[in-house]
Amino acid sequence: MIARQLALEIVSRSKEFRLQYAVENLLASGHRALLEQAITDARASGDLSVEAIKKFMDTRLDQLRQKPLVRYDVVIPLSFNLFYVGPDMISKNVNVNIGGNEIILGPLGRLAPQSLSETAKSGSKRSHLDPMIAALSVKVQARDSYFAAQKAWPHANVLASMIEFCHSWRQMMKFPPMPMGGVRLQNCAIVVDNQKLVDTYGRLESIEDTPLGLGLRFKEVWSEVEQLESRLRESEKVGPRPVASTILEALQIYGAAVNELDPNFAVLRFWIGLEKMMGIGQDIRESHVSSRLKSAFRNKPQIWDYEIERLQEQRNKMVHRGVMQATPEDAYFAKLLYGLTLGLLLEYSSKYSKVESITASFDLGNRDGDTLSEVRAAVEHLLGT
Repeated sequence: MIARQLALEIVSRSKEFRLQYAVENLLASGHRALLEQAITDARASGDLSVEAIKKFMDTRLDQLRQKPLVRYDVVIPLSFNLFYVGPDMISKNVNVNIGGNEIILGPLGRLAPQSLSETAKSGSKRSHLDPMIAALSVKVQARDSYFAAQKAWPHANVLASMIEFCHSWRQMMKFPPMPMGGVRLQNCAIVVDNQKLVDTYGRLESIEDTPLGLGLRFKEVWSEVEQLESRLRESEKVGPRPVASTILEALQIYGAAVNELDPNFAVLRFWIGLEKMMGIGQDIRESHVSSRLKSAFRNKPQIWDYEIERLQEQRNKMVHRGVMQATPEDAYFAKLLYGLTLGLLLEYSSKYSKVESITASFDLGNRDGDTLSEVRAAVEHLLGT
């Protein structure tokens, strides 16, 4: 969004760090619509200073607080790339609960039939298959429809990324080589209140715009999604607090990375996610990320150390020098490494109650099992005293 770019540009020039954190928190918590409106107001007034934007933001917040909370259903269609979703999926709605939010997956014709009726009235040419487009429905409480769409999007993105992860991380090559992803959220949000269409933001992509390729039965993928949901719940109960949030963030980064068209940006996103998983809520040096990745896996191919160093080198070239030389092969290796790392983090999160035990497992993962067990036991004992 232009609002986000402009806001971050403004706060980066500001020495008022408290305001910087406040704006970043607003962006993260779904107030982007308000920030966009405040920047528009400030631009119209001829004063784009931080103080002016803050003043208009306060005004907009006061106006918003006067509106009552309404429970909306926000329906976001999915788009599939070389990934077939057949009648076995759309015969009934399915749902999961992620972070306390129920998300329903089903056909658009069942979740938001009014949107298709309105599209037909507008005279737009549509496909007869449009009612079969898979979509996600998220229930949110908000004071207006735009804010509802903003709040629903991150939750839908988590589930879309889970579907993507369960479907594609094992697949190493397919044509075309980029993007690597098989599923993404469409740039469209349909807001419904008591089964009545309130607003539609963005444009619904026709099912004819999406190639149908791999005859993968969705039931198999959804079974893995449900298992992943169960593991996430287990990590929330058993694992240390930062781990569950790290896993959710890592899943979202995965979904974004595999849908990048450029291998350079895919590699950069994957590396950011790897940094987060290796740090688990803590900032660690880049060299430590690389060394921890090299030591995390037992019986890995020897060439992996070279490939990990190459990923780090490609990341450094992009970040520090603006040089983009990553290849699709780099992106595919990053994807494989990322999937295995996330799998390890999920496994450790259900076993250990301390972050230090998990990071020790990463640091010593290539040691023999007896040594690793002794180190973990020692870490747990020291932290428990």
